[in-house]
Amino acid sequence: MYSHFNERRKGLKQLLYIFSEKYDYENELSKGLKRLYDYNYKITNEGTVSTGLSVFRNELLLEFNHKTEYLTNIKEGLIEPLRMFLETQITNGRKYYIEIKELEREFKSVCDNLEKSKLRYHSYAKMAEEAKLQSEVAKGNQNLSNDQKNKFMIKVQQSLKEAKEAEKVYIDNINVSNSNREKYTEVAKKILDEFQILEEKYIDCIKDMLRKFFEFQFIFIKNLSAGYENKIKTVETINTTADIKEFIDKNSTNLLPPYKFEFIPYTSDVQTKIYEQSSYPIEIINNVKNFISKAFVSELPETEPDQQQAKDNLEIQGIINAAWEGKLVDEEKKKVSIIKLYEKTLILISFFNLFFS
Repeated sequence: MYSHFNERRKGLKQLLYIFSEKYDYENELSKGLKRLYDYNYKITNEGTVSTGLSVFRNELLLEFNHKTEYLTNIKEGLIEPLRMFLETQITNGRKYYIEIKELEREFKSVCDNLEKSKLRYHSYAKMAEEAKLQSEVAKGNQNLSNDQKNKFMIKVQQSLKEAKEAEKVYIDNINVSNSNREKYTEVAKKILDEFQILEEKYIDCIKDMLRKFFEFQFIFIKNLSAGYENKIKTVETINTTADIKEFIDKNSTNLLPPYKFEFIPYTSDVQTKIYEQSSYPIEIINNVKNFISKAFVSELPETEPDQQQAKDNLEIQGIINAAWEGKLVDEEKKKVSIIKLYEKTLILISFFNLFFS
């Protein structure tokens, strides 16, 4: 019985260990959340994105606060009560075990004495029986004298006396043993009842601990989920177009975009020279001028249009218009080619507005 009791208490120790370990794990997580909140990160402090990031950072602090409350509940509502309960169970269990072992020891001593007195009584009774048997045989024996026969009778009386004394001791021990049996039964029942109460409390304790654990879990999750809709709404207010426009408004300059590069043809130096002052004959000068005019172009030659580039430019222009009007379709962003164009478009929008705003 007590070994079973000890096994059950080992179960309580294991449950206490699990709660303690969970507390330590959650406590480490809590410290990590606080470190993350205190970390002086600078992702951005501009535009609607900064509002969303502020909600995220505040969420870290909020989770830390809820986690702190959760840890307090685990420690004060589970670990400490369970540790005290376990100590009480072990103390009382050891006490009842000592009591019942002492009770069993005393009752065993009584039973042993009773058994000894019974064996002694039966032994003396058998001796009296043997003496009586021998005496009766002696009576009918004509070869024995009266003195010899009297000796057999004296032995019977002596054996009978000893047997009667042993019988009295045996009867007295039976009365004592029965009295002790009632005491043993009554006290043993009380101790066993106490063990049963300990077992009932053990089961009730585990039930209560598990119920509290799930209550604390529920409260923690409920606190975390509070204001979920408002948080999502705040994040949804992040406006890409507005943030880029704000960025452009803050960073735009009056600088004009670079002018288009024009082709400047080479002009022969010899044509500007005054013939009279030149050491070259006019015919040679004319030949050189004619050579230069034929060797180099006088204007930029037209290039054949790049069809793919023209297609990309057309798509870019369409995305620019859709982005400014807030009509950009999500499906377009999923296409790999459009995604690349979309990224290029955002860059172009920024640069165009920087130069032309």
